[in-house]
Amino acid sequence: MLNDTKLTKIIYDLNIMPISYDFGHFLVHADAIRQLTSKEALLDLTIRADNFRDFTLRDSSIDEHEKWWRIKSIILGCCSVLDTISNIKILKNYSPSINQKYDLPSNYDKMYHNKGEAITEKELLASMELYRPSRFMKLYQNGANFKIFKGTDHANQQIKLSLNSEYIVLTIRFSKYFAERNIDISEWFKFYEYLVAQGHTVVVIPDQEDCFRSR
Repeated sequence: MLNDTKLTKIIYDLNIMPISYDFGHFLVHADAIRQLTSKEALLDLTIRADNFRDFTLRDSSIDEHEKWWRIKSIILGCCSVLDTISNIKILKNYSPSINQKYDLPSNYDKMYHNKGEAITEKELLASMELYRPSRFMKLYQNGANFKIFKGTDHANQQIKLSLNSEYIVLTIRFSKYFAERNIDISEWFKFYEYLVAQGHTVVVIPDQEDCFRSR
């Protein structure tokens, strides 16, 4: 076990934060802090999961089973491609420790909510400060590297075996709960056809919610 001085302690509180790929932005922010404070350190991640926020339509629409599926597929999925994480704790029961301090959010003691306690819109907006572009720009200007997610050697090898040439990855955005974020599929397809006509190999990755559109 590494000494605590070698760990950057971070907490992702699902009472406040979404179970979505926003977590990836949180990890980028956390790793940037790790890089700028101690490159020898590793991330010590706590996921507080004693309760889940109920603020947006998506929050209130997905059931307990899907929430835990999202934790395993999205939260832990992001962690699996970041090699600077040393410890991961998922806590179904959480009580604040008087001596526990986190490097991110550094003011978690002020953000802390008891289980089931409602959050305000102001507090929700404050939590979004953890991944605002302006904050990332400052970290980048100070020398942080944001290219932190890496596939395993085996995954990279399989891609090279399957795709013998350079390739372009396109995603298809579909959200059941936020229709304004959805892609214009006709315009998307025009771009796809253009890339193929230019001789590019295109790998298409559907949005995770698109895979469950029938529900």
